[in-house]
Amino acid sequence: MAATTQFSKEDREKMTKRCVIHSELMMLHGHDVTGYLPPLPSLERPTTAIRLPRVWLYNNPAMRQLGHRPGSRRPIQSATTTTTRSLPATLLPREASQSTYVSYVRQVINARLPERPASCVAKMTSINYKKISAVEPEGLIQPKKLLRPESVADFRVVTEVVTSGLRMPKHTLRRRGNVKLNENAIPEPGDNVPRGPDTGRWNEDILRVLKGDINDLPPPIPTSVRIFLSGPLPDLVAERRALENSACPQLRQHCQSLGLEFQLVDVKWGQTEDVLLETNRFELLKCSRVSLGPSLVVLFGDRYGPTCLVPELTVSDMELLLRVAEANAIANRQLLMECYALDENDHSGLYKLQHLSVAPSDVKQQLLEVVQRTADIAMKTGKMSPDRRKEFIMSDVEFEMAEYLKQTKVPGLGALCFIRRLGGLADSLRDPLIPQYIDILRFNKDARIDGDYRMQRDRLILDVKSEFGIGNCKSREVAWHGAGVETERPEHSDYLAALVADFVNNVKVLIDRNRQEWTIKHRYYSLFTEVVRHARVCARYWNTFTGQGQLLAAVQMYLVDRQRHTRPLVLYGGAGCGKTALVSAIARNGSQWLGDTCVPVVRYIGTSQQSSDVRLLMLSICLQICSVYNVDPPSEEHWESGTRMARQLQSLLELVSRHHGKKRPLLLLLDDIDQLLTAERADTLFWLPHECPPDVYIIVSISASNDVAIKRLQRKIQLSGNFLSVNHFVDADLSDVIQRSLEKYGRQISEDQTEVLLEAVRRNPHPLYVSILIHQAASWQSHTHVEAGTLPVDMEEAFRQVLRGLDEDLGTEFVETALLYMSLLPYGVSEVELCDVMTVSGKVLQELVRYYEPMHTSVATVCRRLVEKLLHRLADFLIERHSDKKTLIGWRHRIYRTMCLNIYLGFAEAPLSASQKARQCYRHLMQLFTNDGAVRKLIEHAGRTIEVECHVMPQPSVPDNIRKCTLLPSLIYNYHQQIGPLKQQCLCNFRWLLTKLQAASVNGALLDFQLVDTRDPEVDLVREFLMQARSALKLDPCSLMPQLRGCMTRITRDSFHALTNAMLDACDTAVVETTRCMLVPVFTCFPSPSAPCKTKLWNLVDMLYLERSSNLAVVKTKEGNVEVWDVDNREMVFSLGVTVNRVTPNVFCSESTVLTMTAHSLSVWDIECGTFTAEMDLTEARGPAASSVSHFCHTRLFDLVALLISDDDFNQTIVVLQPAERLVKLRLAEFDVKDEFFPDSADFTSDGRLLVFVKARSEVAENDQNIDFVKVHIVDVETGERLGAIPAGSKKLHAVMLKNDTCLVVAWQDCSFDLYDVTRREIARQVEAPISNPVIIQSCQLTMNGDLVALTTTKVTNPLQQRSYSIWFWDTEDERSMQLLSRDCDPEEEEPTHLVVLETIQLVVLATPLTAVLSVWDVASKQCLHSVKAHTQVIDRVVPTDNPYRLYTCSSGEGLIKLWDFYEIISKAQDTNTRRRISSAMRRREKEGILKKLKPATRAKRRKSVRFAIEEANEEVEDDEGREGDISEEEEEEEELTEEEKVYNEQQSCLLYATTGVITADGRFVVVGSDRALPVVWATDSGRVVGHMSAVSSGTDVATAWVSLACDDSFVVGLTMGPRTRNDYPYIYRYQVWSLETGQPVHGTSAREIFATAAVVADDQERIVLTSIDYDSLGNRKSALTVRVIEIRGNHVVQQVTYGTLAVPTEIQLSEDQLHVVTNDIQMVGEPSASIWVLCIDPDKVDEKTRQPANEYYFEQGNKHKEYNATATAMLANGLALASGLNGDLQVWDIATCDYEGNLYHDPKVQDTKNPSLHNHDNKPINHMVVSSDGRYLLCGASDNTASLWDLEDEALVHTFAGHSGSVTRVAVSHDSHVVLTASSDLTVCVWHLKSPEKPICRLYIHVTATELQISKDKQTVIAIGASRNEPSRFMMFKLINLKKE
Repeated sequence: MAATTQFSKEDREKMTKRCVIHSELMMLHGHDVTGYLPPLPSLERPTTAIRLPRVWLYNNPAMRQLGHRPGSRRPIQSATTTTTRSLPATLLPREASQSTYVSYVRQVINARLPERPASCVAKMTSINYKKISAVEPEGLIQPKKLLRPESVADFRVVTEVVTSGLRMPKHTLRRRGNVKLNENAIPEPGDNVPRGPDTGRWNEDILRVLKGDINDLPPPIPTSVRIFLSGPLPDLVAERRALENSACPQLRQHCQSLGLEFQLVDVKWGQTEDVLLETNRFELLKCSRVSLGPSLVVLFGDRYGPTCLVPELTVSDMELLLRVAEANAIANRQLLMECYALDENDHSGLYKLQHLSVAPSDVKQQLLEVVQRTADIAMKTGKMSPDRRKEFIMSDVEFEMAEYLKQTKVPGLGALCFIRRLGGLADSLRDPLIPQYIDILRFNKDARIDGDYRMQRDRLILDVKSEFGIGNCKSREVAWHGAGVETERPEHSDYLAALVADFVNNVKVLIDRNRQEWTIKHRYYSLFTEVVRHARVCARYWNTFTGQGQLLAAVQMYLVDRQRHTRPLVLYGGAGCGKTALVSAIARNGSQWLGDTCVPVVRYIGTSQQSSDVRLLMLSICLQICSVYNVDPPSEEHWESGTRMARQLQSLLELVSRHHGKKRPLLLLLDDIDQLLTAERADTLFWLPHECPPDVYIIVSISASNDVAIKRLQRKIQLSGNFLSVNHFVDADLSDVIQRSLEKYGRQISEDQTEVLLEAVRRNPHPLYVSILIHQAASWQSHTHVEAGTLPVDMEEAFRQVLRGLDEDLGTEFVETALLYMSLLPYGVSEVELCDVMTVSGKVLQELVRYYEPMHTSVATVCRRLVEKLLHRLADFLIERHSDKKTLIGWRHRIYRTMCLNIYLGFAEAPLSASQKARQCYRHLMQLFTNDGAVRKLIEHAGRTIEVECHVMPQPSVPDNIRKCTLLPSLIYNYHQQIGPLKQQCLCNFRWLLTKLQAASVNGALLDFQLVDTRDPEVDLVREFLMQARSALKLDPCSLMPQLRGCMTRITRDSFHALTNAMLDACDTAVVETTRCMLVPVFTCFPSPSAPCKTKLWNLVDMLYLERSSNLAVVKTKEGNVEVWDVDNREMVFSLGVTVNRVTPNVFCSESTVLTMTAHSLSVWDIECGTFTAEMDLTEARGPAASSVSHFCHTRLFDLVALLISDDDFNQTIVVLQPAERLVKLRLAEFDVKDEFFPDSADFTSDGRLLVFVKARSEVAENDQNIDFVKVHIVDVETGERLGAIPAGSKKLHAVMLKNDTCLVVAWQDCSFDLYDVTRREIARQVEAPISNPVIIQSCQLTMNGDLVALTTTKVTNPLQQRSYSIWFWDTEDERSMQLLSRDCDPEEEEPTHLVVLETIQLVVLATPLTAVLSVWDVASKQCLHSVKAHTQVIDRVVPTDNPYRLYTCSSGEGLIKLWDFYEIISKAQDTNTRRRISSAMRRREKEGILKKLKPATRAKRRKSVRFAIEEANEEVEDDEGREGDISEEEEEEEELTEEEKVYNEQQSCLLYATTGVITADGRFVVVGSDRALPVVWATDSGRVVGHMSAVSSGTDVATAWVSLACDDSFVVGLTMGPRTRNDYPYIYRYQVWSLETGQPVHGTSAREIFATAAVVADDQERIVLTSIDYDSLGNRKSALTVRVIEIRGNHVVQQVTYGTLAVPTEIQLSEDQLHVVTNDIQMVGEPSASIWVLCIDPDKVDEKTRQPANEYYFEQGNKHKEYNATATAMLANGLALASGLNGDLQVWDIATCDYEGNLYHDPKVQDTKNPSLHNHDNKPINHMVVSSDGRYLLCGASDNTASLWDLEDEALVHTFAGHSGSVTRVAVSHDSHVVLTASSDLTVCVWHLKSPEKPICRLYIHVTATELQISKDKQTVIAIGASRNEPSRFMMFKLINLKKE
């Protein structure tokens, strides 16, 4: 027996940890450490060899003494030692402390720093260390302190970070919940770090590519399994059918489950041999390049197969064959010269086989005999080697084998072979079918097996087995029965089934094997794959770049010019001018211009899905920069916002410039930025930095046709020299362009051909046109004659010529359909999708079957060979893109797509939606993505109609099918051109929404709603629901079920809510079917998405301007700061850095531009781009004597700004400025001493030529009223000439408005108007007030037609006079006026002063500021459609939007801006009015005996302007004069509510303003108290209100402050509040008792009224303890604090104790001995506040003094003494109480003696637990504490976002629940102490199970911060009460389903 060595447990643990750490370090350095970690199964182990880590050995001085060379990567024998060999003491210092070991590892890493791989990605989850210090000079980051040094996993992570050199993100150090990120987003480096001997090399490759090196790029990630099927025909037709029918569906399903596509490429169907040999090499290369796993499957029968002609012959081979054929007089030798032609345009100078498809059928056989006989003779005579001769008699299968072996290094990893032998063939050689299955030789009537072919077949099989491996080759034998393999025979059927099984199993094995390798390499770092995609594009365009030398020189000058490169450089040009190639050339030459250390970061917008979304684009750029420059990546909280990512990008560039710019300059290249999706305001270019930090260079390219984007760039950059135009080729470069481009094809052309080509391209040097012609020239052979003038003259004609060539070869229908599919879909289609959709297209399938005989008539599919040939021919026009986890094939340039659509659809003449052909394509695509794998078509074949099954890839609606989730909504809408099918299948379909959310997150789901350009009630409801539940759905997409149940209710009255009702039904079904643990609302308790208020922006008091196109708003905050907000995403974009001046306005807005002014400067901001476009010093404009400067007027984009400058002598001057030029353009002195006219208002004409302003002088008239004398002045801005002054009248001025640059409208307060002709400088007309009664204009505005709408109110001269308001309309053309509506005001009603005209829908919105009421009025019917109280404070402003149904309201008093949407309310009201009118008309016609069906009024009529609404309204009034009685009667009829509506209304009225609740012991009912009513009883099973508590007398109670259950849940006890006590005595409540069963008061009106401030029910539930204070009728206090113990049933006082104190307890608890009352919430009157009071309720022990333990104790913290104030208390056993303070301490007190007993502390090693400075929860306050029902556990919720569970028996921390992102406000524990609930200020509730406390078993976003949280005893019902900001509290009830029984 071997000797054993004893190891203690401690030694074993230390050794294991260090071996693990050393192994990790070695693997990170690329060492093979297999077996270096010894297994330690027990405390004893034999003295076997102990493998020690090499990192330790290499860097250990003792091992160097033994002769080991540091850095060696080969295994070292001396690294293995035994216990019999003595080792130096320093070899394995087991006794070394952890700190010593950390220092030693630091030395090891520093020693190996030069050899360290530069980019190793560490694990980024749950790191338990505090801080990582700054980067040392060597670039090493070292850990400072480990919180748990015994944790191997944590130390492993730290060592990985140390060795990798990557800075650990700070945000990953915090423990987060289970937040699922969008799979399309670029995640952080993942968990799967590749290990093994190639790790170092792989990490070096990663860093090399991230640094911008595009040489030797790794292969792309395979996204499909593509198998080339090789084998002779026709002897293997049955096998091919079996594989196509049975194996392919199984493999498609398997691959689809892995996120892959599957293709079985069979090149034999429908192809001639010469065409086959032309492109099969390309197909084999493609399969081996793109396939994940197997790429070749060879089927062998008994035939060798037909030999194929050599496609190419060298000149020497051709000369040899000609000589031998001529010398031996071989027949038909002339065919060699006829069928092979020398192509001198090829660099190799080969003889190429010409197409034989049009030659006679025997020509090919004759040529083959000539070649083979000649080669045989040449070999026999020694003139040709046997290997070369074999190529002349090679079959097509062997040819494919040879090509595959040339391209593949390890054939066994991607090739399979299946061999079939037919037994009995030798005895059946006379059978007529035998030649199809074996090679035979016939002599007259005799036949025998061809020995040569048989020998070649056997040799080929041996070669295959040798190359592929025996395991990849399967062989089977079946009997011959005269007809080959017959599926009807059981033997043959079994053989085919076995073949299919073997094929499927072997393919799956190869797929899984290769997939694992690719997963290890790419999955852990998806950023790398994204960078590689763009690097491939860069390499491709760089290889084809030529010319443009002047542009390259200009870019180089920009890079070296320090003044210019402070702003980005813009390359702009027409479509196809070569911008992308130029960007690639800049990236390639950047290292030459800026140094070898330059880091180019290149993105080609649109190449991938991530580069098309601006947020993901910035994220990938930031992650790449962080990886290269070794800085922290942006935190996850910024990933979801484009605005925050833009700020992160700017700060990251500044960080790189500050710390790394000099040594490693950064070059950021963005190509085609106008291709970004418009989501998140990408088109505004806000994300593009407008300034480049030093040594950071930004270059972008953009299409010159995008005028809007170029203008934005000009405003953003403001340097004209930073715009370079990319033009066409110059003549000097054309020859070089042609030569270099042809070299890419390996071709050249003759001089004559070159001259013809040069002549054509000189006429049109457009780069894209040149590339098309070169593409055609590459196919010219040396003998091809090209005449001058025959080439196409323009780009579209050249493209048409390319397509005509494809039509001739592949068929017009086939080519047209395939190209349309590629053009209609964004980013193109995948190859599998293209084949499948062509199969679904009946016309294409019919055409192919007509010309190409299918292998089997029961299954149809498009010949993939034709698709491959099409893609091969168009390879120069196509490009691969990566989107939705698919590799898509699309047009290389968008101009190709445009030309294709124009050629086939007439896209230039008509919109795409009008094309029936396009709609048919959309229909086929829609059928493809909705199929389940069984699509059937009728085709004509062999003169009869047959039904065939189309084998296409099934498209299930699963989250992994991201492609379907992305495309299907747009396909449905583009085909149907209606919203109905889109609603039914997608937008209002529960299953689809759930799948979409899981696949593409809530942002992706909301993008589908942008397809709808019309308003629809159901679509709006679902959209608003998703917006409201966005936060919840981001956390967990599966929370759609509870969110839908909690937010939406069934609407049975309206038929247009049928789909939303179906959604709720499907949601209920899903809840029943789900197996997940989930909190499900019992009734609709969340805020409703149908509420008119859609958005609330807090802490914002005013909206100064709204940019309607981008929904950017200029707002004012509570502090007065001016900021720009994205109101859609509810986040600040940037701050303007100014404060609003309340006296003199200093912020002005117009068309996305903002002017800000200070006393000495002026700035103009572009809010879309986020930059200022002009800045001007006002010193010169002010002058030396100026005392004040104010804004006067401005042009549309602030090109001109007029200021009004005053001095101390009241002299006023108008100064006109040009801010962009910093120029004072005009100065006018405007002060008239005689009449004292002062400038009042002004405006510029739209062209800025004229300044029109009004001067006014105020006087007091005879009637003591102020009047204004007004003059209108017109000034020419260019010359300063005064063109005229027009006296305007003398009335009280209201407003001045400029209409159409020609007419000035002056509105007077008496509702009259004057119109002045600006061009003629005279008064045009005067419009008098429409009525004689005096009125005052409150608000007026011009309509789109230039007409006037005004809100007027009655001018009240007598208090008894009736007040009213009206809306008037004036037609300014014919001076016609009309009163749109008029309404008298009630005596207490305020008059509206704000008017908003919703012109397109004939509605007006009136706002009454003081009452904060909004009312919506229908102009046509003169009815108020809706009225709502918008704010709790005064409304300051109403801002309309582009959406006619939406507007914003601002309230500075409330500090809130609200967005209102009245569409649903208005639609319902208008529909109700329409129905009423139709019903009335039908009744009249029924009386007349005429039954006619009337069409309801369409809403299209509502889209007219107000002007045309006048006539319509007059006609309706005239028509309805005789019907007013009928209509009024109809309006008085009230529609009866449905039962569901009644239940819903009752639920909503009872759940609001909830204050407290309690669950009965049996869990059947919940009693809830409300701030607006007495308690109500809810049934937990149905969620309905089943009972109301009754008042003792009417009007006595209006609110419930506290409620509980007593006497075995038979009574409800509560504290209620009456009207008087509620207003005057807020802490005095009436004590009441009700019967739970009847809801009636138990004690009646005769019982004595008892008032209390707080109450608690005793443990026996028979008594209640009340604390009370009495007041007299005047509010004076009559008594001190009294504690009463009352027997509930008898309502008599058992005990009563009075204390001489003024304290008012509001929350109390009862001690275990029922003798002490403890309170922690006390309101004091005239005394300092206290936190904890102990009140003794035993009269024998009370000493007339209240004990206050918290006030008597002080603790020391540093040098300060603070008074202890409790935030939460809990009653413990044994007469103890627990109190928590603001610092998270848990102090235990003796209730009876009020003595401090000590602290609970989380660290068990701390012995001094009586030290009060021991704090938990990171010194944050504890908000709530509960004790479990058995008294063992204590649960605390704290402000550090965690909850802690304590074992009170052991006084130890059991677990910390970390999963919230906000303070934990409420906690609860189930009755059995197995389930824990936590509620947080992040508006979520988490459910935890103590069996798995690491993460919550379910989480629900409840939209409120819970203040009450309870769970029933049966753990099935959960209730919560809470409120969101300034909103009424809500009661919520949930069912906890699928909770596992433990």
